[in-house]
Amino acid sequence: GGSKWSEALALRGLGILSLRENDYSQTEILYKESHSLFKKSHEKTGEIKILIDLGDLYRLQSKYETARKLIEEAYTVSNKIKYKYGEAKALW
Repeated sequence: GGSKWSEALALRGLGILSLRENDYSQTEILYKESHSLFKKSHEKTGEIKILIDLGDLYRLQSKYETARKLIEEAYTVSNKIKYKYGEAKALW
């Protein structure tokens, strides 16, 4: 539960820093690990945010089909749990 969530949050933060340094491969590794931990911790809001982050990462690399799938997944999860912020962010 909590320790996985904390680790997932830290990895997401490191991923954001890697992205700011334009290190897309490191960002992808960190985001994917963060996503895995958010899923294991059943933390849906964190999972939604990291799916959107991954979608944005792939969009920056012109990997539009992969980006679209991740954003759609974020929207679906948001809709299931009635997380309006996640729905809006996924649509934005």
